[in-house]
Amino acid sequence: MSAPRRHTVTVPGARVSVAEWCPAAETQPPVLLPATAGGADSAELSWGEVGPALAAAGHRVVAPDHPGFDAVRASKRR
Repeated sequence: MSAPRRHTVTVPGARVSVAEWCPAAETQPPVLLPATAGGADSAELSWGEVGPALAAAGHRVVAPDHPGFDAVRASKRR
């Protein structure tokens, strides 16, 4: 499983922690933004297997963490 890049995105009224998987090529494909994974947890736990597979297929995937499950909190749960 490929580790995602982690960063914070500022949106009106909030800062959101996200996980991002990118294709190996130096292209900028359209972003796939999965909204939910059927659970309330970190993006890596929800999309950790699907994100790398989509990136390998040439897609850029940016998955937000659910509220309260940013990268620091999620890593403590593992």
